[in-house]
Amino acid sequence: MRAIVPPKRSDGRSSFRTLRDYLTRLDNERTIEHVPGFDPERERVIDTQFADLGRVGTEPPPEGRHRLRDLSELRVVQFAERGAVLLPRDVSRDVEHREAERDYSLRWTRNRLSGDWVDPDTGEVRQDDVFTETNCLSLKTASAEMKAVADMNGRVKDPVYHAIVSWRSDEKPTDDQMFGAGRAAMKAVGMEGHQYVMAAHRDTDNWHVHIMVNRVNPETERAVYPDRDFYKLDRCMREVELEQGWAHDTGTYAVKEIDGRKVVDWAEDRDALNTAEKAPRGAQGIEGRAGMESLFTYAREQARADVLDVLKQEAPTWQELHSVLAKHGLELREKGQGFGIYAREDAGVTPIKASDLHESLGRGRLEKRLGKYEAPIRAVTQREPEQRYSKHREVERGGRDNNARDQAREQRAQQRAALREQFKTYQAQTRRSNAQRRSGQSIESKQRFKALATEQRARREELMRGAKGPEERKALQSVLAMQTVKEREALRAELAEQRRAQRQPPQVWREWVADRAQEGDAAALSALRGLEYADKRKARAAELAEQAREREGHAGIVSQQRTRQEPHPPQRLTERMSWEVDRRNGDVTYRLDGRDAFTDHGRQLMFSKGSEQERDAVAAGLMLARQKFGPELTVTGSVEFKKLAVETAVARGMDVRFADQSLEAYRRELVKQREREQERSSRQSRGKDFDPPSRGR
Repeated sequence: MRAIVPPKRSDGRSSFRTLRDYLTRLDNERTIEHVPGFDPERERVIDTQFADLGRVGTEPPPEGRHRLRDLSELRVVQFAERGAVLLPRDVSRDVEHREAERDYSLRWTRNRLSGDWVDPDTGEVRQDDVFTETNCLSLKTASAEMKAVADMNGRVKDPVYHAIVSWRSDEKPTDDQMFGAGRAAMKAVGMEGHQYVMAAHRDTDNWHVHIMVNRVNPETERAVYPDRDFYKLDRCMREVELEQGWAHDTGTYAVKEIDGRKVVDWAEDRDALNTAEKAPRGAQGIEGRAGMESLFTYAREQARADVLDVLKQEAPTWQELHSVLAKHGLELREKGQGFGIYAREDAGVTPIKASDLHESLGRGRLEKRLGKYEAPIRAVTQREPEQRYSKHREVERGGRDNNARDQAREQRAQQRAALREQFKTYQAQTRRSNAQRRSGQSIESKQRFKALATEQRARREELMRGAKGPEERKALQSVLAMQTVKEREALRAELAEQRRAQRQPPQVWREWVADRAQEGDAAALSALRGLEYADKRKARAAELAEQAREREGHAGIVSQQRTRQEPHPPQRLTERMSWEVDRRNGDVTYRLDGRDAFTDHGRQLMFSKGSEQERDAVAAGLMLARQKFGPELTVTGSVEFKKLAVETAVARGMDVRFADQSLEAYRRELVKQREREQERSSRQSRGKDFDPPSRGR
């Protein structure tokens, strides 16, 4: 068994309703049937048109009311078994007849959702059943109930939690086993008693259950922030395997036999596991893109070894720990609910978790060993460090340095730090100069407009004095008004052009470094080489990723040119399409109706799993590929996907060809077949239009 937590939306706008419809497939036409053995009257669906339903508890606090649709449409209904429930006014009190339960969170409803669908390959009509379980009033109202409860906590930005529990392809669990595993997973991440919807899917080789949970507790209104949920869920999977008798999957935890008893424990030695732990994403970005050493890497070198030496002592103290960290220019401070490792002399460096340096520095373990946290004394904070962290120091890529290389790296780091300070000074001076220039331009503009107004006023008075009669005066006023507008517009355009000519935007880092290198600055030359090396590493990483995708046979469309290409500027291909740009590498992921369809990697358009069989997604991908790569396309992936791509191109009348000769022959055959059908249809239409009357005998 494996537990999977899909990545959350980057914009924090996850929706209970959208996820519920996806899990239960209510977005298709389906019939809700109740599982045999359950009382249909007790489990009857309450159908309501309101988007925001109530919750168990009392009326919402004032700070949460503005997030509900309209409080005037809601009422508090008092039930003996569940207390007060906030419901729309037109919902009948038939819910009172539901069997009373002392604990609302223990009541749950199971449904079978049945629906017919047409296989796109064979045309066969099939029935697809999805079994669900929820502890909300009903499946249809679950999303609204969850949203109403989440609205009671104004601090939660994204209350939706989604997890998947999957079994091996040779394991076929029952509904009870799948839902039991789901409830165990919720308990493992601290969400027992929260509102949930589970859906058992058997449409793939690996049967699995989706779990949608509201992170906000319906009783306490507090939110759960699942920390290290991967580890908790992996341990839970081993426990469920033992309980239900499944084969043990590999993971962070493993089932071991100790003293004749099976127990769940770490798969490896925890110290070894911690040593091999990956760097945080931010640290990987600093080292991968800029080639500079991160605080994570710096702290886990000699500082880590010295800290472990202190902790191996029989009775270490807080001040001894602070002293050894100060030796390396580091400091351990309280950070949130735990501890963080900070660079003492650079407040701008993002700290790392103390447990990332070593797991024994976690707050729980450290305070259990050393007692309550003590801040470093003055003698420690004033100690001159023997070594300092510098964000301008190059990351070492070939093993541990010797002393000469260490000194050279340290010297380059100091030079680049000084170069950065020069760049900041240049930026500040440029901003001040631009501000002064804009101020002078503003004063000059006001003076010139004032002078123009004085000149126009004098000219108008002179002409009016010479006017003969009201008719001539009125005509002169009209002419002068038009002339005034033209002169003001001409002056405005002249001043705008003058501002554009005098504008001096500050140089970006790379341009400024290149100019300093041209002047012979050694630090700038070194920094410029570092930027070039970083570009080469980035290009090489992208090339390796492209090769890996091609080897794995992903469904996609690739360019015939082997040179690196950038992703196409995002565009709305159809009304149903949206996109999101990966800020790390510029890749553009296109979505069809909110679900990932394909990703533009530059030289490759790769389709997401599941979307390669959706005709609309394939059509949109072909449209973009036609714009990027031209009319001749190279398609990769399975035979089924290639066949679907050709059929979609012909059916949509796209002006494309295929580099693969067999696919191109298939396309031409389909085009001829389509032309014959159109010709036959045209002849039949002409025959109907001309229907001569029959002759009488």
